Amino acid sequence: MERISKELNDLFKSQLESEIIVKEITLERENAIKLARNRELFGWFGLAGTTMLATIMYAALNSKNKISVVAITPIIMGGGYFYERLFGNQLEEIKKGAENILLKETQLLKPVGGTVTLHEIDKRIERA
Repeated sequence: MERISKELNDLFKSQLESEIIVKEITLERENAIKLARNRELFGWFGLAGTTMLATIMYAALNSKNKISVVAITPIIMGGGYFYERLFGNQLEEIKKGAENILLKETQLLKPVGGTVTLHEIDKRIERA
């Protein structure tokens, strides 16, 4: 009986590890697709931003209203942020920050009210 129990535990452990690996691979692929899609969109946003900047500058020069040039700053800053997020090292910085939180600030990750228990789930099912 002990041997069967050990074999079942090993089987369940192996199955759980396989499920974790599949979930991790799926998450990696989804993140890669999101990053590739955003990198492709960056070209379109760059084109739209450049068109907008040229239009603002043209309007400012023709209307003699130089205050409209102030709108250029947030457009350039937003484009720079988007570029850094997609092609720079911002992802590595975010990962380092997340690892730091996981190591040193785990209390921030605890769910409000504590971990959900089976008893709480059963009570919710009864109420529904």
